[in-house]
Amino acid sequence: AAAAAAATMAAAAAAVNGDPATSGAAGLAAAFADFMMDEDRAHNPPTSVVPRFHAFIARTSSARNFAVLPERPNPRPTHADEGAIEDPAEIRTAVIQHLAVPLGGDVLAAEYVLAAIVSRIHTRTDSLALGKLSVTLMGVPEGGDLPRNLAAAIADIAPCVAHLPLSIAGLNARSWTPKKDYGVNRLRSGPLQLAPGTVAVLDETALTSGQLRETGVRNVQALKQLVQLQELEYDFQYHQMRVPVDVAVVVLTSAKQGDSVVQGGECRVPLRMVKDTGVAEPMDPVMARTMRRFMARAWGSDHSISEKAGKEIESEMVAARQGERKATELEFHRWLTIARLCALSSGETDLTVKHWKHAMECERKAEERLRLM
Repeated sequence: AAAAAAATMAAAAAAVNGDPATSGAAGLAAAFADFMMDEDRAHNPPTSVVPRFHAFIARTSSARNFAVLPERPNPRPTHADEGAIEDPAEIRTAVIQHLAVPLGGDVLAAEYVLAAIVSRIHTRTDSLALGKLSVTLMGVPEGGDLPRNLAAAIADIAPCVAHLPLSIAGLNARSWTPKKDYGVNRLRSGPLQLAPGTVAVLDETALTSGQLRETGVRNVQALKQLVQLQELEYDFQYHQMRVPVDVAVVVLTSAKQGDSVVQGGECRVPLRMVKDTGVAEPMDPVMARTMRRFMARAWGSDHSISEKAGKEIESEMVAARQGERKATELEFHRWLTIARLCALSSGETDLTVKHWKHAMECERKAEERLRLM
């Protein structure tokens, strides 16, 4: 680019001095075109010079387990290679306390955030992505450090975290979804193009009054589609293609009533801070690895329901459907998902009545908070 700029200046000087070889507008135009071409190549290099990795040996892992794999893997790895986790109840309590620090000591909110982190999609239907659990924390103080502190605390125990502050200017500035650039024949990435297993912290506390333009409206729709359907729309200009994703979502909003800007989530929990937000203390390396392994196992494990537990849970569901406030099918899905995540985040794979009752108690407390707002 520097050489092209020098050539442009030389061409201009030659034109002033009347050099017949390069004088006139044609010489200037040619030199400037070369300069712009070099500038474009600097920002969009050809694929032949784009850095790339060459792998001689590779091993397949899940979206979360790669962070805790041993340096020298067993050629035929099993769950036993990761080592048993002693006292999972104690580890779960430590994780909740760790997440409660940025949340001002709110243990209930920390439990819901934990459930969101270990959630993943296990079944897809035409209109539902079963297994996901997005959480919206309401009443978050504006202009504070809570969103950044929470994202940092999650990053201590989860390998992939994206803290995405939402603002009118940011939503209007560019597309948040991938978009094909046919000028350079490349797919331009967007902030919502995230790896499977990523925890996205959507921060609405920076939103101020303003007008969303066309790009901003499309970005809000993309956020809703991500939260509600776990799909991301790729824009190829002449057609759009929906791609399934698996991203855990935690929404932070200052709103105390009504829906947040990012709609379509399963759980709304008003924040009850008993102290100021804080930065989670650095963890002991051994404890940090144990917590990360615990979270990776909870995320990647499958659950089962015994016949006895299934009948008891079914009877409670029937009673809820016949109650004064008739429960909907979506509520049943949410309750079962929370109970399943309660079991997995306790280091267990069998969903029992104990987990179901704990999930319903969390829901009761959250609904009580919503009524008192």
